[in-house]
Amino acid sequence: MKCLVYASFACIDFSENDLAQLATDAAARNAESGVTGYLYFDDGRFMQYIEGEAWAIDLLIGRIERDTRHTIKRVVMDNDLETRRFPTWHMQWLKQGSLVNIRLEHILHSFLLLKTAHTSRYSMLEARVWQLVDKIADRHGN
Repeated sequence: MKCLVYASFACIDFSENDLAQLATDAAARNAESGVTGYLYFDDGRFMQYIEGEAWAIDLLIGRIERDTRHTIKRVVMDNDLETRRFPTWHMQWLKQGSLVNIRLEHILHSFLLLKTAHTSRYSMLEARVWQLVDKIADRHGN
């Protein structure tokens, strides 16, 4: 298995309904291929964490890269994985309100700003990304 985290810019305006439909559609497709993870959107930027069998993640990221509604700025992590962190989330849409409850809203916003900036300093943050992923998993009981 493997996991992947990427940050991207939206190329269109996404309403709350658009984001809900995106998450619903993704969850249905991901369930068929055994992919789990979450999607976060803030201020025209996406961050997505996905996990599953390597072939399924590779197919999914190929489809994501071809999606014209956004442009991937950076793949942050693409690592092997032994145990799923989100076994029941085929695609959980993390809204800001849920992040306030676990005190992550400012951390994820700062992460997105850094990950989409024109800088090479992003490699220093891989450990921090894992901390975020683990904290979200711990707080949501997965």
